[in-house]
Amino acid sequence: MRKLFHSIAAGFLLAVLLPLGAGAPDAAAFAGEESAFVSAINNVRAQNGLPALAVHGELSSLSRSWAQSMASAGQISHANPISAGLTAPWLKLGENVGVGPTVQALMDAFVASPGHFANLVDPEFTHVGVGVVWSGNVMYTTHRFMKMQTAPPPPPPPPPPPP
Repeated sequence: MRKLFHSIAAGFLLAVLLPLGAGAPDAAAFAGEESAFVSAINNVRAQNGLPALAVHGELSSLSRSWAQSMASAGQISHANPISAGLTAPWLKLGENVGVGPTVQALMDAFVASPGHFANLVDPEFTHVGVGVVWSGNVMYTTHRFMKMQTAPPPPPPPPPPPP
């Protein structure tokens, strides 16, 4: 009887707790960390005489998905290609990925790394998307940078009709 009770109790706990950890993260769940990263990125750019990057929703969604993929795998890696899934018209893309305990620790590491820093201060980039996912005590983050394609100039007006 005691064994049956433990089996039923364990099954109940699994049925209640398993759905809590399942599924993709809600965009609002990590909005504070994502916003803190955007602020920190734009502070670094301002310190280097560059304009702030605008947050791009599609880049943010793709960044969040990649952060989730890294968290699920338990390791960081760059997306290949980083343009996968992106429908916005772009001319140049960049990506920083990281894993660590805090926004500040990760930003310090990005600033100290020449390749990551180059993405942070690239004057051509105009937009950014940031994704954050926690796995236990570890934060996985993806930052995607983009230079958007500008609209082409309008075609010249048709020639006037002959007289």
